[in-house]
Amino acid sequence: MVKAQKTNLATALSTMTEIEYELTQEQRKKEKEEEEKSMLDILSKYAAPTTEATKHPQRTAHQPPPQRWLENSKPGNPLLHLDSQTSKQRCLQISL
Repeated sequence: MVKAQKTNLATALSTMTEIEYELTQEQRKKEKEEEEKSMLDILSKYAAPTTEATKHPQRTAHQPPPQRWLENSKPGNPLLHLDSQTSKQRCLQISL
């Protein structure tokens, strides 16, 4: 009789442990969801609003680039030559 009671007690303890484990897992899951929700709330509260006024205008594919870009990209441009000479001089100074 004592042996049967011990077996029943062990079974009950095992079942209680399993239930406690499941409840703990559910509680952790709820806490994690609440934490994620609070983080999203904070981010949405402090994130900059994106409106049409804050967006930068962009060129569309059919618009050509500005003329000054085309002029600056020509090989005979003295500014490009100066920049390349200046960068060569800087490289020489650094290497010395």
